[in-house]
Amino acid sequence: MNWQKEAVNDLKSYVARKMSIDNMNQRIEELQRRAIRLGSMSSDIPVQGGSSKNEDAIINNIAERDRLVQAIDAAQCLVTIIENGLSVLDEEERKVLDGFYIHPSTRHVDKLCDELHCEKSRIYSIKDKALYKFTLAMYGVIDL
Repeated sequence: MNWQKEAVNDLKSYVARKMSIDNMNQRIEELQRRAIRLGSMSSDIPVQGGSSKNEDAIINNIAERDRLVQAIDAAQCLVTIIENGLSVLDEEERKVLDGFYIHPSTRHVDKLCDELHCEKSRIYSIKDKALYKFTLAMYGVIDL
């Protein structure tokens, strides 16, 4: 397995994963509001041999909220792991990996050169060193 490629993919997906946690929490809130409305509906017609549409909607609502809670836990775990990997880097290394992978922009290398007052070759050297350290912190291995 190419661990550095995995590390790059983790860095590139970091912002989206953090955003997904907020979005899933908002979805859960909406489902909770909908569950309250569903729970307040009553069915005056006794049901025999099956469930009503309202009962099905309540069960589906509960199941979707449970799936979202599990997905939030998984996403939060990955975000925490990435943040722990980033914590081993110094400020300059984090800034370079951020510019290359987390928040890339057009002419990011030039912007980093201006910010860090160094040449492009130095930026690439910092990136390689930081990516190595990040990969090691994330996976404990570089090459197998």
